[in-house]
Amino acid sequence: MDIGRRFGSFSSKQTHGTGDQSVIKSVDIQTRLRELHHSFSNVELEDIWTGSEFAVMYKLPIPDGSGHADGNNGRYTVSLFISAAGERFDMQVIGMDRNPLLLEAIDTKKMYNIQYGYSKTGWQVAQTTVSMLKSLNALARERKRTFRVVLDSAVPHVKAAMILDSQGDQRTFFVYDHLQIYFLPPNFKVLRFHPCHLGVIQAFKACFRSEMLETLFNNYRHGVKSQDPYGFRPQRHLHTRNVFHWLYVALYSLDKQLIQSCWVHSGLLPTQVIASLNLRAILSSNGVDESSVNVIPVTSSGSGSDSNAADVNLLNKVASNGDPGLKTTTQGGLLPSALLYRDLQQQLTNIAQLAPDFLRWIGVSDPRNAQAYAEIEGNALVTDPGIDEILIIRGVLQKHGYLSTKKFDDESHVEGSYETFRDVAEELCPEHDEVMTSIGILKTYLRLTRDTLPSCVETIVQLNKVKKAVDAVAYRETVIRDV
Repeated sequence: MDIGRRFGSFSSKQTHGTGDQSVIKSVDIQTRLRELHHSFSNVELEDIWTGSEFAVMYKLPIPDGSGHADGNNGRYTVSLFISAAGERFDMQVIGMDRNPLLLEAIDTKKMYNIQYGYSKTGWQVAQTTVSMLKSLNALARERKRTFRVVLDSAVPHVKAAMILDSQGDQRTFFVYDHLQIYFLPPNFKVLRFHPCHLGVIQAFKACFRSEMLETLFNNYRHGVKSQDPYGFRPQRHLHTRNVFHWLYVALYSLDKQLIQSCWVHSGLLPTQVIASLNLRAILSSNGVDESSVNVIPVTSSGSGSDSNAADVNLLNKVASNGDPGLKTTTQGGLLPSALLYRDLQQQLTNIAQLAPDFLRWIGVSDPRNAQAYAEIEGNALVTDPGIDEILIIRGVLQKHGYLSTKKFDDESHVEGSYETFRDVAEELCPEHDEVMTSIGILKTYLRLTRDTLPSCVETIVQLNKVKKAVDAVAYRETVIRDV
């Protein structure tokens, strides 16, 4: 390894006179792309990874009887890691409660594929980033591989890399056991170039909202049918265990081809790697007409040359959102919002026709705009910005006794805004006979329906497995009771 390549700085290029700063930033981005292409040129798809975090608000601002919104909004910071092969890693969920009461005695990694982290702000910080990178490293060590991990230059990411490798450099890369950690320049536009932000996060949020909406609406209908004297209180169903389950379903709903498509659109992969992908299969799985696909290489516009640098590939395609005659042209090869939020939009439309007041009760302001509902968090902060001048001044004042602060212990957290068992609505698990009846109805429908449904036989096989597992649990419970 060339030690000299391990050192440098994104800001090493200096302008002379009244040079245009934006030109220098543009050159830095293109230079970094060529460097990444060179580093990834002979790397397998399953060894190239990236990660990013985003906010998920699960308690929306719900108006009360007077029209004022409830300010007690629950949110988590969610971190996803995906590979260029379309693989998903365990997600990380960061909250403000160090030990959530409803997660006691629950192994969140085993039950939900979630690594729970804590920070005072609920944002991603250096220590939570270190924890996630170490977990990814454990996977690489288990496979006896070296993962190349690309991250943006958020403060917690850089701090974590420095903790893991004090000799590394942001301009080149850091090394930790089976990981090589690369950083994108600070001026790199993640919404344009980062794979996670080119459809993966949007698809994740759409599925999360859909699962959340379905659970709430089912409980609402059950309350109406049973004439629940307490009425429907959506907040009591928005507890940690339900939220983690919805996140878990959203993670496993991410499609391999969608993830690979976002990697291709990002421009982070060299042409040698892209050539190994079946682009037509990727696009057709996302509802794209294969006959309309064109792969157009775009030469990097940065100065200098690199014989090993690859072109940045963008896909221009036409995608149908499933409605006859309706075509949506994508820009830069990105999936249109009509595709990403299609199922959620249909769900909102159906519920709005059946129970319009229900959507207002759970905080949906416009049922016609699924994207706004899915991305209600907006540009909420998700990473700790680091030490700034205000914190430094505050620290000096505290040190010399000019500013006092009240310290809270862990017990005081429980009495704050954190949830307790009183906040959780009681939901009864269906009995064995009810489950078996439901499975039987589904199998009968799949056997007799004239509708064209994909994977009918595979679905029946999976239902048989569920039936067998439920029977086994019921048998064990019967044996225990008899003993």
